[in-house]
Amino acid sequence: MSTEGITRGYDYMNESSVNEHVLCPICSHPLIDPVITPCDHIFCKACIKSWIDKKSECYTCRNGGISSKVLHPANRNVILMLDKILVRCLACDEENILRGEFASHLENHCVYHPQKCIASDLKCPWIRLKNQVKAHQAVCVFEMLRPALEDIMTRLQVIEKENKTLRFENHDLKEELLVLEREYNELESTVKNNNEHGYDYMNESSVNEHILCPICSHPLIDPVITPCDHIFCKTCIKSWIDKKSECYRCRNGGISSKFLHSANRNVIPMLDKILVRCLACNEENILRGEFASHLENHCVYHPQKCIASDLKCPWIRLKNQVKAHQAVCVFEMLRPALEDIMTRLQVIEKENKTLRFENHDLKEELLVLEREYNELESTVKNNNEHGHSQHTGILIFFMFSNYHH
Repeated sequence: MSTEGITRGYDYMNESSVNEHVLCPICSHPLIDPVITPCDHIFCKACIKSWIDKKSECYTCRNGGISSKVLHPANRNVILMLDKILVRCLACDEENILRGEFASHLENHCVYHPQKCIASDLKCPWIRLKNQVKAHQAVCVFEMLRPALEDIMTRLQVIEKENKTLRFENHDLKEELLVLEREYNELESTVKNNNEHGYDYMNESSVNEHILCPICSHPLIDPVITPCDHIFCKTCIKSWIDKKSECYRCRNGGISSKFLHSANRNVIPMLDKILVRCLACNEENILRGEFASHLENHCVYHPQKCIASDLKCPWIRLKNQVKAHQAVCVFEMLRPALEDIMTRLQVIEKENKTLRFENHDLKEELLVLEREYNELESTVKNNNEHGHSQHTGILIFFMFSNYHH
C-alpha cells in the first residue's frame, strides 16, 4: 500500500499492474507531482528533493551537481497515465475512482471526508463531516463577522507588508549607521588629535616626514627622544611604553618615561614653522610656534579665564567679555581679603605639616617609653617579691625625673 496514497486519502486498486515507467525509482510507488532531472530521469518531487538535499546527485545515474532549481515538471503524457490509475477512497471505501478525479470525489461526493468550514479563510478552525457543514455555517461566528474580519485581515496584510518594508529599511539603516559610526570614530580620532591644541594644519601632507610622530602620524607635539634615538610625541610614547615598556619603532626593551629626553633644538624650529588654522576664529597661516601668543593676544573667540582665577574664580568666557566681567567680579573685589586668607591658610597648612611630623615623633618616643616602663615594672615586681621594693621605687623615680628633664 502506498504511503503517499494514504497521506492523500486513497490506496491503489491494483498497484502491481501500474506501468513501471510511472513508478518512482526512490519510493517504488506511482509518481506524485512528477519532476524530471537534467539527465532525463523521473521521480516524485518530494522524493528527489529529499535525496538531492543530502547527495546533490541523481538517484538513478549518480550524475552530480543537481539541485532543486534544475528540476522541471514531467510532460502531459506522464500526467495522463497517472491520472488514469484507479484508487479506493479510504474515508468512504468507494472504489475504482480515477486518481486524477480523487480531489473532486472528496470535495463533492465523499460524505466521510472531513471538510473545513466555508469561513476557514477567516481562520475558523471547524472541521467536520460533509453532512454537518450546513448546520455549522448557519451559526458560524466567523462567517457572521466576515465583512469586519476581511477588513481587519486586509489592513493586517497592508501593515505586515509595510512592516516587512520597514524591517528591510531598518536593516539597511543599521548597516549605514554602523559604517557612519566607524567613519565618524576615525574622523573623531583625527580631529581630536588636532583639536586638543585648538588648531588644525593648513597642509599636513606637505610636512617633512622626519617631524611626524610614528605613532599618531601627525606633526610632533612636545617631541622626546628614546635612548635608541627614535623621536615621538611625548604623550604618544608615554602611553605606548606604559603598556609595552619598549620602543615603538625598534622594539628595544626596558624603556620607561625617565629615559626619555627632549628633542634637539633643530627639530623645534621646524615644528614651530608649520602653518596652522585657529579652530576658534578661523584665522589661517599662523606659525604653530606662535599659536599660544595668537590665542592670548589676538583670538577673540578663544575662551579666557578671569584675572582672578588665581583666587578660584570659575568664570571662563570670550576675550571681549573679560573686561565687563572683571568690573563686577566678586573675587577680584575681595582680592586683598582672599589673598590674606589664602596666605594664612598656607601658613596654617605648613604649621600643620610640621605638627604632624612632631606628633609622629612624640608617638614613637612614647612607645619606647612605654616599653621601658613595662620592663621596669616587671623588674619592680620581681624585686618586691624578694623584699627590694624601696630600692626599686628609687630607680623608678630617678627614671621619670630624667625623662621630664
